[in-house]
Amino acid sequence: MYLKNLTLRGFKSFAGATTMRLEPGITCVVGPNGSGKSNVVDALAWVMGEQGARALRGSAMSDVIFAGTSGKQALGRAQVTLTIDNSDGALPIDYAEVTISRTLFRGGGSEYHINGTQCRLLDVQELLSDTGMGRQMHVIVGQGQLDAILSSTPEERRGFIEEAAGVLKHRRRKERALSKLNQMAGNLARLEDLTDEIRKQLGPLARQAETARRADIISANVRDAKARLLADDAASITERLTSLSESATEVEQRKKKATDKAEAIAEQLAQAEREEAEGSPELESLTTGWQRLTAVAERLRSTQILASERVKSLSVPLTYHGEDPAQLQRRADAATEDDRRQMEQIQAALGYLQEISASKADAEAERLRLERELALAKAVAGKRNKVRERLERELSSANSRLEAATAHRQGALEELALANSRLEAAKEGSAEVSLPKKDVLAAKAHEDASAKVRQAKIELDEARARHQEALEEELRWTSRQEALASTVAPADASATLLDKNLETILGSLPPLLSVEPGYEDQVALALGELAGTVVADSLEGALQAADVAGGPVKIAVAGPVEGKPALGKLSEAVWARQVVQAREGTMEGFLDRALAGVALCENRAQGRLALQNPQVRIVITAEGEVLAAHKVETGGVGTDSVLSLQARLDEAAQKALAASRESVAAKTRLDTKSKALEKAEAAEAQALTRLREADSAYAKAAQEAGALKAALSAAQAERDRAAAQCERAKTEEDAFKTRQVEANRALEEFLQAPAEGVGVEETEQALAEARAQESALIKSETEARLSHRSEEEKGRHLRERASALRKNAARQKEERSRTAIAEKNRKKKLAAALRVSEVCEEAVQAAEAALERARLARAEADEAAKARSGHIKQIRTRLEEARQLLAALTDSAYRSDVAKAELVARRDQLAASAHDELSLTLKELLEHYGPHLLIPNLEDPEGEGYPYVRTEQEKRLRKANRELRALGKVNPLALEQHQALSERYKFLADQLADLRSSRDDLLQIVADVDAQVRRAFEEAFADTRDAFHHVFEMLFPGGQGDLVLTDPDNLLTSGIEIEARPAGKKVKRLSLLSGGERSLAALAMLVAIFKARPSPFYVMDEVEAALDDANLARLLTVFEELRQTSQLIVITHQKRTMEKADALYGVTMQNGVTSVVSQKLSKE
Repeated sequence: MYLKNLTLRGFKSFAGATTMRLEPGITCVVGPNGSGKSNVVDALAWVMGEQGARALRGSAMSDVIFAGTSGKQALGRAQVTLTIDNSDGALPIDYAEVTISRTLFRGGGSEYHINGTQCRLLDVQELLSDTGMGRQMHVIVGQGQLDAILSSTPEERRGFIEEAAGVLKHRRRKERALSKLNQMAGNLARLEDLTDEIRKQLGPLARQAETARRADIISANVRDAKARLLADDAASITERLTSLSESATEVEQRKKKATDKAEAIAEQLAQAEREEAEGSPELESLTTGWQRLTAVAERLRSTQILASERVKSLSVPLTYHGEDPAQLQRRADAATEDDRRQMEQIQAALGYLQEISASKADAEAERLRLERELALAKAVAGKRNKVRERLERELSSANSRLEAATAHRQGALEELALANSRLEAAKEGSAEVSLPKKDVLAAKAHEDASAKVRQAKIELDEARARHQEALEEELRWTSRQEALASTVAPADASATLLDKNLETILGSLPPLLSVEPGYEDQVALALGELAGTVVADSLEGALQAADVAGGPVKIAVAGPVEGKPALGKLSEAVWARQVVQAREGTMEGFLDRALAGVALCENRAQGRLALQNPQVRIVITAEGEVLAAHKVETGGVGTDSVLSLQARLDEAAQKALAASRESVAAKTRLDTKSKALEKAEAAEAQALTRLREADSAYAKAAQEAGALKAALSAAQAERDRAAAQCERAKTEEDAFKTRQVEANRALEEFLQAPAEGVGVEETEQALAEARAQESALIKSETEARLSHRSEEEKGRHLRERASALRKNAARQKEERSRTAIAEKNRKKKLAAALRVSEVCEEAVQAAEAALERARLARAEADEAAKARSGHIKQIRTRLEEARQLLAALTDSAYRSDVAKAELVARRDQLAASAHDELSLTLKELLEHYGPHLLIPNLEDPEGEGYPYVRTEQEKRLRKANRELRALGKVNPLALEQHQALSERYKFLADQLADLRSSRDDLLQIVADVDAQVRRAFEEAFADTRDAFHHVFEMLFPGGQGDLVLTDPDNLLTSGIEIEARPAGKKVKRLSLLSGGERSLAALAMLVAIFKARPSPFYVMDEVEAALDDANLARLLTVFEELRQTSQLIVITHQKRTMEKADALYGVTMQNGVTSVVSQKLSKE
């Protein structure tokens, strides 16, 4: 594989299309300074993906576009096309030739093409990375590149080997994976918070769904039983209506015949009555007189009887039958004496109880004292064990450190002896030499600048870490806020009202309230179903909103305050209205009405005490119990209420805002620290430049004398260090010996010292005896307390009995006085009654005589009338019988009509019930649920079923209704809500599992990439180090050079230091070498990389400019080796370099435009 063609169009000084056809081997590009030779190097770097404008010797990427000259206008784009011969298949693409093209437009756009197909920059970089070519561009050694290698950090030198080893694409994979991990962390935290919130809701909603599912099954039983009972009623009504219709016709025919017969008899009766009317006036007159006399006689007889009864009742004298009051008083006095004797027994029992209680208190105090002694004894024993273990550890540590110090001192003595021998040898081989004065200020300035850079990097890392923490904190609280917001949002038709943005809707209720922390669930229970609804500004607004809601909805109505009631002070509770504040002034009236008379407390006892306040209507405890004068409800607090969720949402919003502010502040600090680092790095670079200039001057002035003096100083310093180290080792050894002796003595003294404190076992035995004695005294105290209470109960009973006897004696005395007064009044009434009885007896005798005379006259007239009446009576009897028959038939017809109407009404009512409750017509009811049908067995759906029995179905209906009532309040939407929430939870859980799986995959990719990078770098470094030894010996005959890892234990981040010591010199520091030696050292490293991991081509831009003939000859020898495996493109002014070339390209510039001329050289 080699570069075949390079075409430049509008790139820097190449205004027109310029094509350079390159050959394998060495191609030299020559020309005067400023003609555009280095632009060829820039073009190669640019087309292969270079993104740094400074690397292309410009300030902006647009500088690569031809800027124009006095005679040629500026162009709008730059394009470079590179054709690579891939006949050996080095590039992972199925083409023998690969053409890479890059175009940059002055407007800022750019395009990449591979074989004419547009692609990304990443595609170009990954295509070239397997061949050792990448963004570090180590294959292109431009002007100043050698010095950049020498001044680069160990980590930057590592980048050259990594690029040559082809691991940069793996590092990019790792960077992309880590970037995805950082992005995923926020999504994962947000998803976990959302999943946790949904998981908390699933439990209560599952219970509600199960209740709804059971309610559906029970409702199905209710519907089936009700339908069968209604069908039975409908069948019965239909049968009765048919029977009534058949009997109605027969009754109507019989009614017509009865009507005709009754009319004929009525005519006969009218004729007989006319005859009777002619003879009835005389009879009526006699009858009237007789009736009057009869009435007078009856009144007189009644008065006589009443007077006789009065006399009889008043003849019985009144006597007193109660108990003797004196005897009752004596019994009361006896009961009082018994009460006095009982009080003496009570006092005796109380004395015994107090004696037992005092003994129990003493036993309890003794038991507590023994428990404290036992705890103290156990603590003393445990403390002694810990002290012994600590002393043993200190002795063991002192022994170990003493052994290590002894070995360290022995090694220091050996190093001191060796250093003395080296110092003597250095003194013998050197004379006193005066060294030139070294520029200490430059070194000090560089060290200070480097320290500031390190400090700036530390501060930048801390600022970046704080910024990342702030971003993560902001993301966490923002995710939690969004999850809680979706949970608090209304789930019914209220959400529709919020989406419609009605003017009358103020918003959801929870955000409009501010509840004191800890009371959210109780206030939500007090508000009930209104806690999570929306709020309207007025009743009219609520009605308008209800009309457009599109479903069942509950709306709270706001309003102004209509006079706040004065709330009394509660001792064990707090008014619900006092812990809730409205964030909108219009909500005050709603809160006053919704929370009127509602108090909040901790437990049931406080709630019962609060209910005694007449202003308290309802009390809600912290456990969710609702207490009122007319009801008690429990189990109110389950999952988090909507107000509790709103409080958590407000907290998350505040934390998210605070985190956002902290993130902005952290970003500001990060930008400040970044600018400070750039400033410090610039200062360090300037200090390093000055230091290198000072080192170069110092090296040139004291190259020969400095070597001897440096060797002597090094030997002296080495001897001083060895002596100091030996002294420190002896001091450490003596100190550790002292610590060992002290630790050993302390342990022996501790083991010999007697143990303090009381024995644990004796104390435990005494404590067991004290507890047994205390238990016995507690039992005796309980028995004495029961005896004392029994005696008190007997005394109370005796006092109540004495009081009752005294009250009864007073009542009996009063009753005896009332009886004497009543007897005196009886005698007066008896005399009056005797006088009335005598007068009435005489009047009765006169009235009975007159009545007898009237009766005889009336009897004669009555006999004549009886004959007429008998005939009329017969006729009337016949008429009555006819009328009764007609009435019976009419009544029968009426009852039949009424019954029929009632049945029709019942049938209509039953049809309405079936339609309203079951959505069935009577026909459908009878067809599917009639009593003639078998009832399917729910337990055995495949069976034949069982016949209809009304009592069983009524029992089944009552049982189902009881079960339905037992379920309580049922959320009809719970099944759908639970299913939707479960599906959402499953979806989120799957997404969470996918994220975690992706995270694990990314972590595995990172681990695989680290392993691959570690393995590839280890192999590449080993090969490069071997090659460096070989190349260094070629460039520095007799010299020694090496590549050293700064951190061999960490191959992923370890940097690379260059050690170079030319023949005859002792220094290894690159800054002390001459300019040519520094260039050769840098070339040695690059060539070692080239040989360890060969690339298809290399570009050298005037790398031999600072070399003399001897060193140039050595470098050309290296070029000869490189040309065997790679293509070399060399920008040079050296004639000897041109002689080695296989082809020459001459570059000239005329009027600011570069042109090239080529010449292929003969191998002869």
